[in-house]
Amino acid sequence: MGVVLYILLSGKVPFPGRNELEIITNVVKGEFHFNHEAFKNVSDDCKDLICHLLVKDVNKRYSAEEAYNHRWISKLGTDEVEMSQTYSAVPLPESLFIEMQDTVA
Repeated sequence: MGVVLYILLSGKVPFPGRNELEIITNVVKGEFHFNHEAFKNVSDDCKDLICHLLVKDVNKRYSAEEAYNHRWISKLGTDEVEMSQTYSAVPLPESLFIEMQDTVA
C-alpha cells in the first residue's frame, strides 16, 4: 500500500534503480525520501502514513486496518462530508443510466 500511495502522489517510485538488481538492493535497504517536488504540497499526515506503510519490518509495518484508522484517512472522510454538505448533488436524468447500461452490456 505504501509504494502505491507514494507513486500516486509523486509519480516516482520510493526505491528507484537503473536496473533490477539496483532496485532490489534499494528495496532491501528500505530507505526512501520525500525530497521530490511533488511532495512539497503533500501533508505531513500523509507522509506519516506512507512512512508507517513502508516500514521494512513486517511486524512493525501498519496493517490495512491501522492504515484505514490513520488520521490522514480520517481527515479525508471528514473533508468528504464537509464537501457533500457544501455542494448539493445534481440529479442525473434516467436516460443517462439507460445509455450507460446499454454501453456496458
